[in-house]
Amino acid sequence: MTIPIYCITDNAPNFRSAAKTLFGDKARPCFAHSLQLAVDDSKSECPGVKKLLQKAKNIVGHYRRSSQARERLHSLQERMQVPQLELIQYVETRWSSEYCMLQRLVEMKGPIAAELAQSEHNIEPLTNADWAQAKGVLEVLEPLAQATKEISGDSYPTSSMVIPILHCLSSHLNSRIQRQEEANLSTALRNELYRDFEEMDSTADEPEPSTSNSGLWSFFDSLPNERKEMNISEEVEKYLSEPRVAATLNNLAVLYGKRGKYKEAEPLCKRALEIREKVLGKDHPDVAKQLNNLALLCQNQGKYEEVERYYQRALEIYEAKLGPDDPNVAKTKNNLASCYLKQGKYKEAEILYKQVLTRAHEREFGTIEGEYLSLTIV
Repeated sequence: MTIPIYCITDNAPNFRSAAKTLFGDKARPCFAHSLQLAVDDSKSECPGVKKLLQKAKNIVGHYRRSSQARERLHSLQERMQVPQLELIQYVETRWSSEYCMLQRLVEMKGPIAAELAQSEHNIEPLTNADWAQAKGVLEVLEPLAQATKEISGDSYPTSSMVIPILHCLSSHLNSRIQRQEEANLSTALRNELYRDFEEMDSTADEPEPSTSNSGLWSFFDSLPNERKEMNISEEVEKYLSEPRVAATLNNLAVLYGKRGKYKEAEPLCKRALEIREKVLGKDHPDVAKQLNNLALLCQNQGKYEEVERYYQRALEIYEAKLGPDDPNVAKTKNNLASCYLKQGKYKEAEILYKQVLTRAHEREFGTIEGEYLSLTIV
């Protein structure tokens, strides 16, 4: 059996030319590097974003150069009782560097704004509008930074993650375009991705893979496959059933959940659950973990019947696979009891809370004989 060897390089013309000479059609550009180039190219179409990033770089550089300014910043962090984090400097050759720089700057907004207001310097501070824009830019770029991290892993196969990641990124950017303050950057990024990764239909809610003879999609068509008769929709389905795709979908769902976008997060979480059930089996602890996440999303939407069902099933899996003393059992019982409380099902909640407290008491002090823990619902 002959195993084909593919050569992956960055997108520099000299590297691509050398790889093409040595490996022919087995030479492929790095997907993560292509994402970074798309981000870089999109900034040129957004003067406001470029100006914001330059101001952020100047502020970070100011604290990197001045030890006195840095000490004043640390002192303010301590007085304001916030973590004493260090600013992250932009490095052109480091992927997602501007995202990480801007993220840390926003995390330290209070101390930085206070220090710049109290000291003498020639640095232009960020205005309230700048801070708001920075948060919007982070929301647009966060999934791309996460995708770059996921696709750069070296302990698991990553080629099957490319198409699902592209679909998730396209869906994310299409949703951000609806927000006026983020529309320019989101549109520029989406257009760069479509241009770089071949003929995705920009009018569709979800891009369809092209069947052209060049670019990313044809690359995946050319990979070794025992089922050559498989059509493109089945091929995509195969890629979307990879375990790492479940993790990516779950992480994206968590990201949406943190932003309060529970309706958008729910189908992603359900798809991740389907993949885990198919790959791991319906009674695997990781399936229970996914059920917990799904229950939480439904709870935030007031879908309590579904919440009960998901928590009950998760509880059954944990008890059967990990035993009654596993911390996940108590945690899930507590979550389910909280769901009962929100519905006014106080008797059901009382039973679960008593089970949790009794079990904890028995582990710590031994079996309870002739006495019962009292519990008052408040």
